[in-house]
Amino acid sequence: MKIIEPSVEIMRTGLETEFCTPEQFIEKVGRTCYKSEDKITDDSAAKFVSNLIKRGHEAMIEHWSLIFKADEDHYKQFLYNWETLLHSDVLPANGGETLRPYLRFTDHTDESGETRCIISGNMRAWRDYAKACATAFGFLPRYLHGVIRCYPLFFPEYQDYVPVNLIDDILIPISVSELTPSERWIHQNVTMKFVCDRGVSHEVVRHRVASFAQESTRYCNYGLEKFGGEITVVRPSRCSPGYDMYDDWKAGCYNCEGAYFTMLANGATPQQARSVLPNSTKTEIIVTTNLSGWDHFFGLRCDPAAHPDMQEIANLARDLYIQELG
Repeated sequence: MKIIEPSVEIMRTGLETEFCTPEQFIEKVGRTCYKSEDKITDDSAAKFVSNLIKRGHEAMIEHWSLIFKADEDHYKQFLYNWETLLHSDVLPANGGETLRPYLRFTDHTDESGETRCIISGNMRAWRDYAKACATAFGFLPRYLHGVIRCYPLFFPEYQDYVPVNLIDDILIPISVSELTPSERWIHQNVTMKFVCDRGVSHEVVRHRVASFAQESTRYCNYGLEKFGGEITVVRPSRCSPGYDMYDDWKAGCYNCEGAYFTMLANGATPQQARSVLPNSTKTEIIVTTNLSGWDHFFGLRCDPAAHPDMQEIANLARDLYIQELG
């Protein structure tokens, strides 16, 4: 059994200068669930994402967002169509309220009277919006044509909807660096990876405006060589070596590990054997949300009233966030 300390890594802020395609990043996130990062190759990303979409496993594509600038007329048309769809029955189950936070809109009129309109959303939200438009209206609004043309891998079923002679993009892609501070608060997503115990991860996923990808005890067999043939546990924050509580905790984890491997040896699958794993079992959970979402997360999880182990990982994340983003 391996004992480790919790840790945090910022995976993406949107301000990186190194080039990374949406599919490459999504593959990196998605393979965390199965701990199959060793299967990443120079040309594996497109196939990985294509398979996600074919299987309807689209939670992973939520970890990449698109940001666009629109003129005021098309912005108003987009909002009108979006509100129409929210109150229709064409969105996925619970689509209205579930997807509302994932398409984001801001507009600001400056002193000259010019209005700056920004629309952003993760890839899944854009796909659901396109799907709903095609179902409800029987066509895709013209302002979506450029998006679908630029990202064919993510919209394979809608390529025939895009005119062959398309020459203009109504929604103009912009980067995070082009956003104003107030716009970044809404439209800039930051992705972090937490290495923590399963108990902490259960609290992390309560932040429902975020998107998640988590190491799966259903599919990860910790008896395999790539896991060292042992389970990994995270030391509780107020449980130090040399104290009775630490010895009791360690002994309990050893007992759980023994039961886990006994079940595997007797023919249980990993998803069956996982029932005896302790809350202290190490997990990797990737979290993506906007700056507003992270502010809310830190406000709740860094509070002294939060669980000590949750506070520990949240404080690590906040310190790293401040260091990277100010």
